[in-house]
Amino acid sequence: MRWEYCAKSWASVALRIPGMRYGLHGHDVEVEACIESGKVVDVEEVARSLEEAVSSVDYKPLWEALGRGEALIEDLLIHVLDKLQARGYKVTIIKATLPRGRVIKLKPGNQPATTRGG
Repeated sequence: MRWEYCAKSWASVALRIPGMRYGLHGHDVEVEACIESGKVVDVEEVARSLEEAVSSVDYKPLWEALGRGEALIEDLLIHVLDKLQARGYKVTIIKATLPRGRVIKLKPGNQPATTRGG
């Protein structure tokens, strides 16, 4: 039997994307992460782990919080994935919901997603 546990958290982040028409801007982002387990897991612990990962970037310029020259919402999802995997969770999906219903999903499979691209 496989169980899936999901939790949500919020962050407000500033983004700076060179070359895009709006450059510096901010977003309130709802981040949802789901983990899979073959045993019963405390969903509150999953929620605390997600909140810890998200709170490390909340109300900060995302590029500074992640130590990069630029940062996208995709980088936020990779950051959260790395934090949850470091706690031993098998993450099945991480989703960012932006204003007006825009959604970005990361489905990591079995590989860590420490970089974006390819």
